[in-house]
Amino acid sequence: MRTTISDPNTERSTGVPRLHTRTRIQAWDDWLARSGAALGTGARVEYEHFYFMLEAASAGLGVGIAPWPYVTDDIRFGKLTAPLGFLESGHEYVALRRATRSKKSSIFCDWIAKEAQDFHGSVPTSPPNPHSNP
Repeated sequence: MRTTISDPNTERSTGVPRLHTRTRIQAWDDWLARSGAALGTGARVEYEHFYFMLEAASAGLGVGIAPWPYVTDDIRFGKLTAPLGFLESGHEYVALRRATRSKKSSIFCDWIAKEAQDFHGSVPTSPPNPHSNP
């Protein structure tokens, strides 16, 4: 899973609130450690869910980081930007199933694995240009 910072100008991030989500309270610390970036500190603002944090970032209330799947459309349509690109977060999604596999669960797991592989191939390694045609 890749995550990004969503501030349109990282130089302006000094003193700007860092938006957090309670579901991944360590996301900023993890991202800073992985990126090696040195960003100025601002107030810490926590939101109950990613959705609220992303809406706050979109409204200009601070900077946030989020997994690529959560911001794909917002970045593509220019609602959010990713000036520092995306980094592997170390987080992964898994589909667990019983040892005795049903045909339906096998079909589902095969489908979800293909979808994940296709989606993973769509993750930009550099900041996407929100002004290009989708």
